[in-house]
Amino acid sequence: MTTEEIETYKPDNASIAETFEELTLRHKKELKELTAKITALKKTATKGDKKRKKEVQNDIAKLETEFRKRQEEEVRQLQQQSPSKNESSGKTLKEEIKNNKNEDSSDEDVDITDKLLARMEAKRVEEEEKAALKASKTTNIEVPKSKKPNRHKIRQARKAAIMAESQLEAENEANNQVNMKEIEDKKITEKIITMGLSIKEIAPDGHCLYNAISDQLQIGHNIATDYKELRRKAAAYMREHSDEFIPFLPTTQDGVLFSAEQFSKYCDDLENTAVWGGQLEIHAISKSLKLPVHVVQMNSPLLKIFDDIFPNTKPIIISFHQYMYGLGSHYNSLRNNNPED
Repeated sequence: MTTEEIETYKPDNASIAETFEELTLRHKKELKELTAKITALKKTATKGDKKRKKEVQNDIAKLETEFRKRQEEEVRQLQQQSPSKNESSGKTLKEEIKNNKNEDSSDEDVDITDKLLARMEAKRVEEEEKAALKASKTTNIEVPKSKKPNRHKIRQARKAAIMAESQLEAENEANNQVNMKEIEDKKITEKIITMGLSIKEIAPDGHCLYNAISDQLQIGHNIATDYKELRRKAAAYMREHSDEFIPFLPTTQDGVLFSAEQFSKYCDDLENTAVWGGQLEIHAISKSLKLPVHVVQMNSPLLKIFDDIFPNTKPIIISFHQYMYGLGSHYNSLRNNNPED
């Protein structure tokens, strides 16, 4: 499930008809996918960039909140549909839930909803103990001493409070901010209409640049390939022409360029992970395929990459979106409205 699907998913009749066991398995799978997306998102926050780090935290808070609400809603609807017996097993839904929690107690990928509920419970117990202690001082009633505070529960409660604060801050910012996505969509649409083009939406899965170019190669050059092959080609070109790329990669605080080891890891990540691609990767793919690349974006003229090196060659045409998705930059393929042209 992509990030877009996680954010916009609404349960339909098919999902409501699931058994609790099937629903639990799907929730665990979706949580693992969400965890992978969040891990990739965290990598986009450059060390020392406080503004980007805050944006990443807010995006993660939004994703987890929406994800948790959807899962809670699916469980609630399943409970309403099957209040007494789960048809697949004959057990009550409460028994299914209890058994499922016992089976998954050692699993690291515990449902986000369960984690948050556990944190809230720890906070509630802590507040009750404080209230009881305060009452004992004013009434001289002896209150039994509670067990030694559970440090793990306290840490979890603090994390829950921080998360709730981030979620509230993200919601407030969203309510007060200009809708940049709407503005960007309008400006890009106006540009591509004059060019006789339309957007072919590409999934926001970390491979969008490569999948957009793959779509262009298929419809414009009759070349069948996939994102894996394009990542391999880009990484191979960059390794062979490191001098074209190292000067444009991020430097340390002392202004030191990437070392050979750092550049090698950069290329390995490009080839083998879902790390996002940008202008350097477009440069490498264009040179590798010997095709120019045109990029349509909101506030800039049409960016033409290597038109001068590969003249009289049909270009790859893609669009760059900065605000389309909360996880960051995104690319789509731009198709000709008249395929015969």
